[in-house]
Amino acid sequence: MKTFYFSATKGSKKDTLLYKTDPIRFFFKENNTQAIAKVYNRAIDFAIENDFEYMVLAHDDIIIESDIEDRLEELFDTYDMVGVAGGNNCKLQEPALWHLMCGVW
Repeated sequence: MKTFYFSATKGSKKDTLLYKTDPIRFFFKENNTQAIAKVYNRAIDFAIENDFEYMVLAHDDIIIESDIEDRLEELFDTYDMVGVAGGNNCKLQEPALWHLMCGVW
């Protein structure tokens, strides 16, 4: 499974949780000052131009706790796109809308 792993950070990759938990797999855009969508679009173009089958776009503040290759391959066999959302203050409630449960808006 040829996968391109990408993240962007405002500072040094060595200061991110993602790098500390997965220093080998991810390519980082360091000292980023551009909108994340613009940087992700460039990463998508790079992945297409270099014939990657899959790509992972990840925020720099996540932790990779285990090897994700097998799980991703299993998910990509079924789905074209896979997403994970998280928050540090999530309160389960009705309605189950992520942005409300995590106090984003």
